Amino acid sequence: IFGGAVVVAGYVLYNMHSLMMESRQARVRAVVEYATSMVADYAHRAEMGEISEEEAKSEILSNIRSMRYGKDDYIWINDMNPTMVMHPFKPQLDGTNLADSVDPHGKHLFVEFVKVVKEHGEGFVDYMPNSLLDNLT
Repeated sequence: IFGGAVVVAGYVLYNMHSLMMESRQARVRAVVEYATSMVADYAHRAEMGEISEEEAKSEILSNIRSMRYGKDDYIWINDMNPTMVMHPFKPQLDGTNLADSVDPHGKHLFVEFVKVVKEHGEGFVDYMPNSLLDNLT
């Protein structure tokens, strides 16, 4: 009986973890989609001559810098090199190449982010929380 209870408990915990991850991914996807639509809107306004390209870039960075979701979650922008374009809490990283940034397991985080985008256009990369930029401070 005990063995069966352990198996059932393990199955339930696995399913709960999966549901929590799916919920978190949906939340992140919605925030990123909102930010992406904001970028498209500013780009369109700049193309139409309503604002300059520099004004559009400045507004986009300012708006995304202030975006928050969840308890302590935020958005940063890196390019495909991977270089930090904007980090809301560590602006000293802006312009820094992130190719050597690794988590405690040795995963090259930003290289993986870029790889996922190049291969799939979007997606998720698992990494160790609270380690994202610790080695770059």
